[in-house]
Amino acid sequence: MEATDAQTLRQKLAVEQRKMGIEVDYLERVHEIKLRLFHIETSGLVQEEQQRLATLGYHAERINLRIGELTEQREDIRRQMSPSTRVQKTTISDDR
Repeated sequence: MEATDAQTLRQKLAVEQRKMGIEVDYLERVHEIKLRLFHIETSGLVQEEQQRLATLGYHAERINLRIGELTEQREDIRRQMSPSTRVQKTTISDDR
């Protein structure tokens, strides 16, 4: 009886570990997709801002300065997105 219980326990543990692995893989894929979409959105924002500033008659130096500021802001946001995914993955591991 104890041998059967031990085997069942090992099987349950293996299933739970597999489920945890699937959840972590899912979170990593979702995060990767979010970062790609964020990059696409950032590229579009930068192009729109360049066109807007050029239309308003700003000189190249001023346009480049503003684009640099915008890019830096978006990079800060992207960096903030990464820790939240690590926290989610850690929470899943801790819950198990």
